Amino acid sequence: MKKFILASTLLAIAGSANAGTLFENYVPMLGIDYKWTKAKLKTDWNYLFAESFPGISLYASMKLMENLAVELGYDMTARKGKSRGLNEGDMVGGQSVPVGVGVPYGFHTSLRFAGAHADLMGVLPVDSNLEVFVVLGVGKVKPTVFIQSLTGSTTSFDEAVTSVRGQHHRVNRLGMGANWAITESVGFRAKVLWEGIPAILLKDNVSTGVQPLTILQPWIKGYSVALGFFMKY
Repeated sequence: MKKFILASTLLAIAGSANAGTLFENYVPMLGIDYKWTKAKLKTDWNYLFAESFPGISLYASMKLMENLAVELGYDMTARKGKSRGLNEGDMVGGQSVPVGVGVPYGFHTSLRFAGAHADLMGVLPVDSNLEVFVVLGVGKVKPTVFIQSLTGSTTSFDEAVTSVRGQHHRVNRLGMGANWAITESVGFRAKVLWEGIPAILLKDNVSTGVQPLTILQPWIKGYSVALGFFMKY
């Protein structure tokens, strides 16, 4: 919460500094970033999913005034797979691996994230080629999840785990970065972003009589680093 209060204050200052010049410095921009995302799992999910994801971010931004811009974009990661061996008593989704499953035992998972975002950006020019910015925004993210038993086990626990699917969820975004123009129309961008991945809720589709998982928010934190280029029009 303190991070968002700080970012909101910076954006308010940026907006009030040029409130009389709205749209006067209108500068549309299109860009693409290579994005590396880290989605760290809770111990209740026993590192069942991959945690590091390469991806891209496509965006269009509009500079409303010298110190304020808005950005709309779409982010997607590559699909990452992982095979995870488990033992009796290990936790997944708040439930314990049952006794008697045997060895080897575990699951193969695959996961990717994708979704749109809308950001406000407070911009501070450093010189004619360089500007730094802070980001305050929201995204609509869906994790695409697939889980399969490594051994073909058909216990109620396996049914609960393999039934898990992702769903769209709103996430908050907070970050900072810099734009460096190499010509009047082309430049590079670097950005570090905290994303509210811990808010994402999975769902299971268990049949009647099967004990559902009790912890369906697997992630404890999420952040990303992006580097790309843009074109101004």
